[in-house]
Amino acid sequence: MKTPGISRRKVLQACSFTPLLLLGACSNGRQEPAAAACVDPGSLTSSERSLRATVRYTERAENAQQSCKDCIFFHAASADAACGRCDILSGTVNATGHCISWSARG
Repeated sequence: MKTPGISRRKVLQACSFTPLLLLGACSNGRQEPAAAACVDPGSLTSSERSLRATVRYTERAENAQQSCKDCIFFHAASADAACGRCDILSGTVNATGHCISWSARG
């Protein structure tokens, strides 16, 4: 049943929605720059999307000190690369991203 005046598009535009994280929450009016898209969500398999949701992967870490680029599982192509490979997610992730498997480089 469609609610008059409210479309799915309007709801998604009002939220900080990341297709890779199906459990995204609204930004409460906070406007942040969009993170670079490192992978097309449509190219991920259902298993890959499920794993990203399970570890709560986001394209932008709330705490910049716990972003993928500072994680032991992240491997960037170069020091200033916006994207890199993640051992946990077995694929490409955003250097500014975060998940609950984050572990500091030691």
